[in-house]
This record gives sequence, structure tokens and C-alpha cells, in this order.
Amino acid sequence: RRRFRRAHRLGGYVFTGSAYLMMVGFAYIDAKGLDYLHSDFPQIHPDHNTTRFPVHVPHEPVFRMVAWWFVVTISLAVWHAVHRRFKEHRRWMLRHVASGIWVALQRLVVILVSSATPADQKKTFGDGALIGVALACSAAEIAVWCYERPAGGVRVKKVV
Repeated sequence: RRRFRRAHRLGGYVFTGSAYLMMVGFAYIDAKGLDYLHSDFPQIHPDHNTTRFPVHVPHEPVFRMVAWWFVVTISLAVWHAVHRRFKEHRRWMLRHVASGIWVALQRLVVILVSSATPADQKKTFGDGALIGVALACSAAEIAVWCYERPAGGVRVKKVV
């Protein structure tokens, strides 16, 4: 970053532009009801078979909240970069990456969980999203914490 400031800045412009463009796509998908709850499983009511978890999770508001978080994190990352607050910029970039990379973790869950029926496939897809968001956001916060701790790390006294 320090040695290649122009490249870092150019990459940031491309990254930020693609993030906002992705949200335009999300807004279109959401407005037209093209999400998996409505279009992939038309024979199943949108609120049915959304999870294997013992509590009902309202997936539509959760997805909208994750999309909102995606926009907030990139916006804050850019704001801090523009104001030369690079430590804060890094924190928000870590959070932003997590707010999008959860999709890859969701796909791993979908691959690993055997789902024979459409109802099970819908549950697995929804649960994979929830698990992916939880894991990615937790990992981002751990990364933020790791960057902020002292360079020497945490000293633990040996017990003999």
C-alpha cells in the first residue's frame, strides 16, 4: 500500500465502484422478487422451509440488513481513506470484505450438506447464508482485534 499508492488507490476505485454496482443488482433482484425465497422454489411458500434452526429467521429482512451493512462498510472505509484515517480504513475494509465473502461460505455449506428435496435445498441455502454471515463477520472482528493488539502479542504467564 505504501510503496504502491497509485495502484492501491486505483484498485480502491474499482473495488468501490464494483461494490456499489453490486448493490444496484441486489436492489433490482429484491424489487423484482428474484431471490431464492420467491423464484427458486415457487412451489414452496416464501416463509416456509427457510431454516433447520429451532427459531424462525425472517430471511428477507436479514438479507436486506446484510446488503445495508455491505453499503455502510464500504462507505465508511472510503470516508476514512479520504480523511487519511488509515487504521479506521483498514477496520472497515475488513468488515466490508466479510460482508460480501459470506456468500462463498454459504456455498460451502450447500456443497457439504446433502439436500434431496426442494424443501431441504431451500433450508440448506438459507442456513448456509446465516452460517456464512456469522462466520465471516466474526472472522472480520477477530482480524480487527488482531491488528489492534500490541505488536508483542498477549503475554501469558507460564504455570508450572
